[in-house]
Amino acid sequence: MSDSVSKIVVPVGSQIQRRVMNSILDERWKQDRKWGPNRDLANTTWLTILIEEVGESAEEILEQDHDALICEVVQVAAVSVAWLERLYTARLND
Repeated sequence: MSDSVSKIVVPVGSQIQRRVMNSILDERWKQDRKWGPNRDLANTTWLTILIEEVGESAEEILEQDHDALICEVVQVAAVSVAWLERLYTARLND
């Protein structure tokens, strides 16, 4: 990694950060429409889904398709958020 890349800092609330977060939220809404909002899955199932999305990201790295990689990484983040939502919900219901 070059020095110029390692020094890049995205300010909190920056346009890039808002775009990233909006992309993740948009993907979460798509997931909820497709699978339903209340997915009570085992942690091992969530991990399997997450690993599948990470694998798809790896494929896009090999294909060198930047736009498709962005879509896959957004899906990784959205699945992680969905899993976290489930973990927090389970904690609240205990």
